[in-house]
Amino acid sequence: MGDFAELRNKLFDGLSTLMSSESPQADALRAICSAISSKGLRAVLFGGALRDLVVFGNKQGPRDFDIVVDVNAEELFDLFHAKVLRRTRFGGLHILHEGWPLDIWPLERTWAFQHMAIAPSFENLPKTTFLNVEAVAVDLSNPGYWEKALYEDGFFSAIAHRTVEINLPENPFPSLCVVRSLITAWKLSFAIDEKLANYIRRYGASLTLPEIDRIQNEHYGHPQLPSNLIRSWVDDVLKSSTGSAMLIRR
Repeated sequence: MGDFAELRNKLFDGLSTLMSSESPQADALRAICSAISSKGLRAVLFGGALRDLVVFGNKQGPRDFDIVVDVNAEELFDLFHAKVLRRTRFGGLHILHEGWPLDIWPLERTWAFQHMAIAPSFENLPKTTFLNVEAVAVDLSNPGYWEKALYEDGFFSAIAHRTVEINLPENPFPSLCVVRSLITAWKLSFAIDEKLANYIRRYGASLTLPEIDRIQNEHYGHPQLPSNLIRSWVDDVLKSSTGSAMLIRR
């Protein structure tokens, strides 16, 4: 796996700072954790928020939280029904706590657990992400002892090598994967590897500007970047030579 002690420590320090801060997002996260733990449930913080803590630290902070709970969909809804903005397509909830949005979903409803030969567990959750830079989860049950319940699948290697790669290629929304991959690589200033470039060539060639806008609005709630910029990156990938990593430039 490699020794990534410095990156692990950066993650743990960032979580400690976040959880003890007086920021609105920390208030929201603590409230959600309290509600979950009051029912004796296990939950993990998953994916992009943890990545942003490692890459950017607390100055830019994570703005979006993905929380996965070991509970069924109806019990999850009962727990947070007063805060629910909408249900997501896989049985999860998009909730709002004092103006701060969070996405929460049941462990068992993770797409890869339902459609791939991967046993549902927190340990296997990082194996279900499309991108390696999101393949990490930390148990929220014991704040301050995250190192005892950290799950990852190539995440620290991805950060160390500053390369966005495919973690699990099977995904029901390939066009979304193309857009998200390019925005993520741009945000991090990371390169994309050849396998991801090939995926973009395969599924991104026919993407139109209206479709890119639609994807951004549906996934992020608003456009992250101009659609013509993202389309230009797709064209750059299409024209690039095979066999090498490619940097998505700001």
